[in-house]
Amino acid sequence: PGSTPPTTISKSGAPSGDKTLWITKPLPLSSLYSSLSSLLRPCVAPPSQRLKCLVFCRSRNVVETLYAHLLAEMPRTVKVITYRGGYSADKRSRLEAEFSAADIVVCTNAVQEGIDFSGFRVCVMVSSKW
Repeated sequence: PGSTPPTTISKSGAPSGDKTLWITKPLPLSSLYSSLSSLLRPCVAPPSQRLKCLVFCRSRNVVETLYAHLLAEMPRTVKVITYRGGYSADKRSRLEAEFSAADIVVCTNAVQEGIDFSGFRVCVMVSSKW
């Protein structure tokens, strides 16, 4: 039987906002902190202008290190949480309940398993080889 040639789909019909992509060479964690402060500026804007952000990290250690840094540097009005593998079922449930109220989620790829990402407009990939 004959085959149909493949069709290129180059445009989505789904509604979406503007997208900006920044790519930089990998940075050591010490340099990353100052870069993150700039990247996350829209996530610490006044609440009416604030954008929700996912910060994907390659390892649990990087998640916890960045989380500690962000807690120390971010205004108290910015809600920062983590999500990664290795949590107990109770802790995962608590975090998932807080997910929609969070401004910044520092996570590994474990977060992609059944979590609702609606409302998140900024994505930063740290130490990524994906």
